[in-house]
Amino acid sequence: MSHCPFCNKKIAMSKAFCSKHCKENYFQLIAIQIPKLFIKNIFIFCTSEQKDAKIEEFANRHGWRIDLVKDKINNLAAEYGYVHDDEISNYFMVRLYYFCNETQRKDEIKFFSKRHNLDLKELEIKIEKLAEKRGYKNKNESLTEKYKKMRS
Repeated sequence: MSHCPFCNKKIAMSKAFCSKHCKENYFQLIAIQIPKLFIKNIFIFCTSEQKDAKIEEFANRHGWRIDLVKDKINNLAAEYGYVHDDEISNYFMVRLYYFCNETQRKDEIKFFSKRHNLDLKELEIKIEKLAEKRGYKNKNESLTEKYKKMRS
């Protein structure tokens, strides 16, 4: 017995796919190409409503099925580090602890909590724990402040 490459169902050795539907979906998923900048744009700068609208527009522009495009984007976002189980990406943490001072960091966290409809206190606690876990917590100054000191 082998497995269907799209849905992983068990199929006979003589078959390549379990159905015509799986075959079409598999090859369309391979054909879908999504630029990294598009993924960065929708996961960093867009709200969830804007993200859904941009994905639909992108899929319609290229003539691809929306559900396949969303699957491909979610897979690529996880691969690039924009999506984690805890909803806080490594990119966001780097931006907070390397490029923001304390007041900017608080403003960014407030904005993030509003954009993702999360409780601010729980989010702050989660970010503090992640910062300690990932080693960002020991940063006393942002990089921009360090560069300003070096230049002056």
